[in-house]
Amino acid sequence: MEPEPTSRYFPKTGHYLAHGFLGYWESRDNPAEDGYPISEEFNYGTDSGETVTAQYFERARYEWQPAIANNQYGVVLGRIGAESRQADEQAYSDAFKKQDPPDS
Repeated sequence: MEPEPTSRYFPKTGHYLAHGFLGYWESRDNPAEDGYPISEEFNYGTDSGETVTAQYFERARYEWQPAIANNQYGVVLGRIGAESRQADEQAYSDAFKKQDPPDS
């Protein structure tokens, strides 16, 4: 893959970060909080049935959705927690039961 001027290669994970995803990652107060890219950009089917450009990081998934993004890069964070919950809730149902509030 020929690197673009607006891309950065991460030897640690062997993946590129480019365009708006790179800008968004660099604009974060602590970009390492999301981790480094662990995939290339790809077309991802969201739970609402849309197809968006996405990229996985060690602790996040970025989605290019300029219509709903609240930043100049058009990037939103994917709903990884909600998606993982759906996958794990049946196997670990006790962990997902709502708890009673403490006595006042």
